[in-house]
Amino acid sequence: MHHVRLLRSSLGFFAIASWIVVASGCPGTLTDEEKKMFQGGGACPDVPSLLAAKCGTAGCHPQGGTLDLASSGVESRLVGKSGSPTCSGATLADPANPTNSLLYKKINDSPPCGSKMPIGGTLTQLEVGCIEDWISGLEPAAGTGGSGGSGGAGGSGGM
Repeated sequence: MHHVRLLRSSLGFFAIASWIVVASGCPGTLTDEEKKMFQGGGACPDVPSLLAAKCGTAGCHPQGGTLDLASSGVESRLVGKSGSPTCSGATLADPANPTNSLLYKKINDSPPCGSKMPIGGTLTQLEVGCIEDWISGLEPAAGTGGSGGSGGAGGSGGM
């Protein structure tokens, strides 16, 4: 009788342990988007809308400005385009190497030229990561029209 109870207890424990393993899933199976959500960020915002809201304001990179980050088609004004001479003409957005893009460098600490962007505002780490992901997902041919511009108002902080 004692052996039967021990066997039932062991089977019950094994069943519960198995259910926990199955219910919790295998570690490392989350997508990058799911990882961002669980790391306190949530889903990525629409990056062109984010750029328009945080960077495309008057005095910075407004619609119709030298480097327009506010109006639609922002990709064509960034991909493969050179930044200002102040920034040695660095490429604004390079899908093949997003972390080497001037746009990415300017939104991180210690940019290679000018001030960290956005001036007078901030981006969360999630937003910075989303911009990096967005740049890497851009089509290299997106920048076949127009010019990249030479930065926003204020001169020294241009992109």
